Amino acid sequence: MTCAVLDLLDALVRKSLLVADRSSGRTRFSMLETIRDFAEEQANPKPGSQKSLANAVMRANCVRHLVATVNILQPTLVISQGWTLVDTLWDSLGVTHEVDLNLDGCHLTDCDLDGNRFVWVALKHPTRLWRSATQTYFVETVDPAISEARRRALALARTG
Repeated sequence: MTCAVLDLLDALVRKSLLVADRSSGRTRFSMLETIRDFAEEQANPKPGSQKSLANAVMRANCVRHLVATVNILQPTLVISQGWTLVDTLWDSLGVTHEVDLNLDGCHLTDCDLDGNRFVWVALKHPTRLWRSATQTYFVETVDPAISEARRRALALARTG
C-alpha cells in the first residue's frame, strides 16, 4: 500500500469511521454497520426523503405541472409545501401582493395567473417541522396561515 492510502486509513481509524483489527498478525479494516448504513443513505437517498432534494429539472417540471393544473382547475386556493420551490413558484404563479401575516416559515400571496385570481400559501415541508397537529410550527404557523388563506379564498370566490 502507498503512504497516501496508509495515511487515509489511519485517519479514518482515528475518526472512528473504520476499525483496525491487528489480532491475526495482519491488519484488517472494517466499518461499523451503522457507519456503513449512514454512508449508503447519504450516497443513495430514498426517493421522497429529505436528502433527495429537488434538482433544477425537477423544479422546472413541478412548476410547469402546477401552472398547468392551476390553469385547468382554476382554484381559488393553492397550498404548496417545500421551501426550496418558493422562489421558482413565485416567478411563475403571477404573485400580485404578499400578505404580511408576521409568521415565520410561510408566505401568503394573492395571485393572478392569466386572469385566474387565487390565494397561494407556501409552507415549509412537513417532515422538517411538523409531524403532528400539536407541534409548534403547525399551531403557530400552518393553522393560522391556512385559516387566513381560506378566508381570503372564500371572499375571492364570492366577489368573482
